[in-house]
Amino acid sequence: MSMRQCSLICNVILLLGSMLLLAGCGGGHSGSGGTNGGGGTLTEQTRTAALDAIAAKYDTLPQTNIVDDANTLLAFLRTRSEFSKSGIARDNSVWARFTDGRPLVIMLNDVPLKPGAAQAIRARSIHPTRSASGDALEIPASNKVYLVNTREANDPAVTQVFDRLENNYLPTSSYQPIVIEGTIEHLKVINNAGVLYNIGHAGLGYKGLPRDDPGTPEYAFGTLTPRTPGSDSTYNTELTNGEVGYLIEPTIVDRVTGMPLSRYKLASGYFITDLFVAKYWTFSANSLFISDNCDGGSAEAQPFIQACFNKGLAAYLGWDNAVANSDANESALFLFDRILGYNDLSAARQPEHPQQRPFDYFNILDQMATLPRVSGSTAGTILGTTLTTSFSIDSVGYGFIHGGKANLKDFQNQAEGKGNFGLLNPTISNAVMIENQDQIVLQGTFGSDPKTDSHAVLIGGKDVTAQTTWTQERLTIDNVPVSGAGSSGDISVSVRGHVSNVVQLTSWRGTFTAVQKRNGAEIMTTTYNVHLRGILNFLRGTPGKDPLPPGANGMLGLRSEVDSTTTYDASGQEDLESDLETISRVGPADIPVPAGEPADPNRYSIFGITLNLNVNPPKFQLGANATAGDGKGILVTHVYKPTGKTDTLIYPYIVSVSTDFSKSLDANYNIVAGSGGNDRNTITWGTITATSPPKNADTSASRSPAARPSSRR
Repeated sequence: MSMRQCSLICNVILLLGSMLLLAGCGGGHSGSGGTNGGGGTLTEQTRTAALDAIAAKYDTLPQTNIVDDANTLLAFLRTRSEFSKSGIARDNSVWARFTDGRPLVIMLNDVPLKPGAAQAIRARSIHPTRSASGDALEIPASNKVYLVNTREANDPAVTQVFDRLENNYLPTSSYQPIVIEGTIEHLKVINNAGVLYNIGHAGLGYKGLPRDDPGTPEYAFGTLTPRTPGSDSTYNTELTNGEVGYLIEPTIVDRVTGMPLSRYKLASGYFITDLFVAKYWTFSANSLFISDNCDGGSAEAQPFIQACFNKGLAAYLGWDNAVANSDANESALFLFDRILGYNDLSAARQPEHPQQRPFDYFNILDQMATLPRVSGSTAGTILGTTLTTSFSIDSVGYGFIHGGKANLKDFQNQAEGKGNFGLLNPTISNAVMIENQDQIVLQGTFGSDPKTDSHAVLIGGKDVTAQTTWTQERLTIDNVPVSGAGSSGDISVSVRGHVSNVVQLTSWRGTFTAVQKRNGAEIMTTTYNVHLRGILNFLRGTPGKDPLPPGANGMLGLRSEVDSTTTYDASGQEDLESDLETISRVGPADIPVPAGEPADPNRYSIFGITLNLNVNPPKFQLGANATAGDGKGILVTHVYKPTGKTDTLIYPYIVSVSTDFSKSLDANYNIVAGSGGNDRNTITWGTITATSPPKNADTSASRSPAARPSSRR
């Protein structure tokens, strides 16, 4: 394209970037500082005059290059006697200390990090990142999810995200969403948080307390509390203790609808620090904090993160640089959707087909690092960022992109007893019915056994928790009934009301009749009244990949249950050249169907089918055996010609018949009527209906709390 075209496109990108980011926050270059001089106690009027002067100075600037704007404001601050120290932080925020030690941060943080400062996801932590495979993963101990807006009161971009979480994602999984407009007073009430998700602004400064502090970097977590007459008195204790500091950030005055760029003014408010967190916040065990603030995952933010860890937080996720609002929103919604297993049909990135089960936090972060953005910022789309990266754009009005890369960073609390956040709903990754032991084994991520009535395992609506051995990654359900309640149906696991994906224990009851021809009209008939059960659900081993069939490479064997029965009979007469032969049954008609090894090796019956689930509809082959011996079985009578002499013999009754894989299930997993065998051994059956067939197909059900998806893989 021509240079003119390139310039035009890039200017549009820059305009969009300024709309997305300038009212926000970011990452920048290394700090610098200088002494202004001055000292003593400042009155509220003096402080107000200084802040108003800064705002007035900013209003005179061209606002076409925020780097130049920051340097101009720094030079201006150094002429003011109210400040003892000032500089520009790594993220381009202008910082200063009042002469009484109170900190000020001016959030002009919309430029890139220095080269090499950004790192890949989970590359840097306060402590070495705990491996997901080294510790079993847990579900938050508290159902409280705080949705905290510190970006702008009633910001539609925030409201859209929070509404989706509050009204759809979270209630369906029995979480309690608590939406907070992030004023200082509202931020004080965060307690026992299972999840905290914040959308807002932050910047970098240097601590002003104590007075002889040489310049410790400080992460300024913005609030929505404006500075008004008397507000300094209201928060005097917090300001004096270093829990709260002064904040100035640009707000849009004239929103751009074309050229030139938007105009901004500075508004005064407050930020909170790690000392505020230490005083007011508490987190439950196994909790998660997702921060969509800029620099929330930076090195400067680590004292803030550590303060959260000290108050019980288990895992923290934040961006290490300036992040586009739309990028951060897209990433957070994707993460929530995938660790809940919600499958939001209205999301920018559509859910998997078929619907996907919940996956743990680490698996989803790894997947996000491979997925390109669908919505996100214009710069992010052009520059090919993934869901764990973002490119910010500064508002320089030139024909080129001038931005910095932000990385989503994961931090884990290594302190003993703080838990290990893993996911928001339990998840079943594999399920097996072991017929000869009346046992079901579920594998997945379930968290520690709560050892209370706050968790449940259900089969067909029957509570089987008491007969379940619970470990974090394996549930063993013993004494599964062969009939009645709990013998088939939906299988689910819940922890404090958070329900897993559902699999089905499918059951078939029907009759198969095997006929073996002996001589002429002589036949031996075996009737198998069969009860078969199995779990046929396809389940994903990796998020975003195709679900895998159960069994070994999609071949699943089902064996007749102990309530199956087998009977046999023998009848018929055949005129042979030398005699007339007649056969009949000897002994009882019933042949036992053992659960495992037969109690009597001379009398037992086995029936089984092997399903090929790699084809659609599934195919199957069957095998049936019946043995009745040890003096019982078939009585064979011979009447010899021409004497009429008679003799009798008793033979063991041994029948075996099988089919090939040409037999089918239909789309509803019913066994289709059919027959098989050969000329001497045949077996026939009618249509056998499946009870609780697997729900492997996607449904387009509403995602309202009352219509939760029933099957996710």
